Amino acid sequence: MITALKQNRDVAVFFGDDVVAFRSLLPGVDGSMIIAPAVFPAAFQKVARVIQQGDSKTALRHFSEQILPFIHLFGAGDEISTTKALFKHLGILQCDELRPRSFPVCPSV
Repeated sequence: MITALKQNRDVAVFFGDDVVAFRSLLPGVDGSMIIAPAVFPAAFQKVARVIQQGDSKTALRHFSEQILPFIHLFGAGDEISTTKALFKHLGILQCDELRPRSFPVCPSV
């Protein structure tokens, strides 16, 4: 799908799910809107560079060793709360509280 979107078009393609991060890098996405690169910017850049150089096997090894364990830690949907708790533990944030939702989770019937 990424290849089809980019084919014969001047368009940038971004992905937004940590769970498919490595798979999305392989066909050449232009960027991401996920947590992993914010937590591990150098490791994520290294993986992207190695993929661009054509060595997906080495890139997968780096990704699996340096980034994937973090992604597995939180699972789909818990990225923000888990990352805030981690950053509080590391002293990066003073508070790990989340802002209340600005809309109801389930609309009233």
